[in-house]
Amino acid sequence: MKQVNFQELNVEFAINEFKNMDFRADIGNAIHRQAVNVPMAELARKIYYSDGPVEIEDKDYETMMTIIEHSFSLIVPAAVKRSTSEVEPVKDEEDGKC
Repeated sequence: MKQVNFQELNVEFAINEFKNMDFRADIGNAIHRQAVNVPMAELARKIYYSDGPVEIEDKDYETMMTIIEHSFSLIVPAAVKRSTSEVEPVKDEEDGKC
């Protein structure tokens, strides 16, 4: 599972000049426009309305990155990749499953 904070993407807006930028609406809307299934439509809304890091399943992350790579210039997918971290799924205390 991956985690990304779309509210504070570390974007290289000029050569060697980085700035934290809010891309929640832009990325959420891009995914919404290209969503072909319910999970991607839900992810679009989750990103759009997020207030902090968003946890994303690995397969949804790959689909999301394909959409971002085709919707934005090179700096945005690079910023998302830089801002992505791996997280362990939280286990359910009752049955021990993730």
